[in-house]
Amino acid sequence: MTRRYGVYFCPQEDTELYRFGSWWLGRDCRSPEAGPPPDCALDNVTWRRITESPRLYGLHATLKPPFALADGLTRGALVEALAVLAAGHAAFDVPSLQLVRHQGFLALTPQAASPPLAALADACVTELDRFRRPAAEAEIARRRAGGLTPRQDELLLRWGYPYVLDQFGFHITLTERLSDEEAKLVLPILTSRITEFRTATQPVADLCLFEQAENQAPFILTERLSLAASAKNSR
Repeated sequence: MTRRYGVYFCPQEDTELYRFGSWWLGRDCRSPEAGPPPDCALDNVTWRRITESPRLYGLHATLKPPFALADGLTRGALVEALAVLAAGHAAFDVPSLQLVRHQGFLALTPQAASPPLAALADACVTELDRFRRPAAEAEIARRRAGGLTPRQDELLLRWGYPYVLDQFGFHITLTERLSDEEAKLVLPILTSRITEFRTATQPVADLCLFEQAENQAPFILTERLSLAASAKNSR
């Protein structure tokens, strides 16, 4: 498999949100190494099953979905373009987060809309698209099998992913799709651990590049590209 890259939001390492994610997923996203499972009411088999995909991807919210590099382009050029894009957007805060059931997954989402966040995500999708190798027919078929609206299908064909631009929703995925009984079991565990940060806004100060070396390898945080200083931070 070709190496893949994703452009994500990932909280700073010294934040409660980052520490929570490392605890819950059993992995610091800067390393491929697995850490200990969380000390919680779940047995290890259940925890590993319901966190398999989020653990592989690391704690993040997607801004530009994973892609292989287009022919003739390099990682270095991608990092340079990402730095330029980041410098063109001022740092901002995302509204406080809430724990929700999102398409069957448990996820953290902002409690209110954030125009700067939407603008940043749109820029990541469109301005970096020249680096994306077009999706293979098998990938398009797989996405369509999940059920797409006509608008989502249009976005899939144009940008390689159906949930971008006007279909974008910022979310930090914490579980696989859960049954109602599983959700009832997991919700109290997560709710009890997010009280320290869920009422505070979350700073977005950089764009994060994650890389996956091969199929089923974990995504690793390899670069943080700083956004421009906001008026609040430049005083």
